Amino acid sequence: AAQRESLVEQPMPIQDLVRLSAPIIAKGMARGVLSLVAAKEALQMFDRSAAERSAAACALEMAKAKAISEAEKRVRGSFVDALLAGSLSPQEAVEWAQRNKYEPSGRHAAVVLEWAKKEHPTYRRLETLVHGLANRFDHGALVQARVSEIILFARLQEREGIQTARDIAGLIRQQADLEFAEDPLAIGIGRPVDTLVGLRDSYRQARQALSVARRLADPNPLYFGELDVYRLLFQ
Repeated sequence: AAQRESLVEQPMPIQDLVRLSAPIIAKGMARGVLSLVAAKEALQMFDRSAAERSAAACALEMAKAKAISEAEKRVRGSFVDALLAGSLSPQEAVEWAQRNKYEPSGRHAAVVLEWAKKEHPTYRRLETLVHGLANRFDHGALVQARVSEIILFARLQEREGIQTARDIAGLIRQQADLEFAEDPLAIGIGRPVDTLVGLRDSYRQARQALSVARRLADPNPLYFGELDVYRLLFQ
């Protein structure tokens, strides 16, 4: 899974210094570069060998981390699919959530995201963006990418309620606007629920809210509790 590539030696702007670079290649993809900077006469064969071996070690660790990440995604996906299919008991849902490092206590809400246009970036890129922001979400969030949507389960702060989900959905929209200015999102938020198994209903509501957001061509997150107002407007 990890590969070693040839070293590259480049002169530096500072006199007599050179940069020795060894690309880090894991699973056929460039993951980074390991560099040593030193006076040219100071670089020995040992340094070149150390740089090459260190880059190979980094590539191996990255490949291992990637494999672990993919395994965690499969487990997380199984949990989300089972939860949405209604095949988990409340106790089973709690146990699965704990294995996925998602706190099962308190209230929760589902957030669903889709690209609003037919032509759009991959959902893998959107998943990466959402994962990065969810990691900053101290109260707890579980992200799962599906074929044509991203699902996020948010654990709500007791005093803020659904505003917790609104905040993280708004943060995702803002970051997506920066990274994908020509590719708007449609975002729906379901009602808060008191149990993990209740997230199945919250997800369905989030899907309905997302559908209305699409009709409005509105990139702002739309909460299911607001749909009655929009239904009147449509009429």
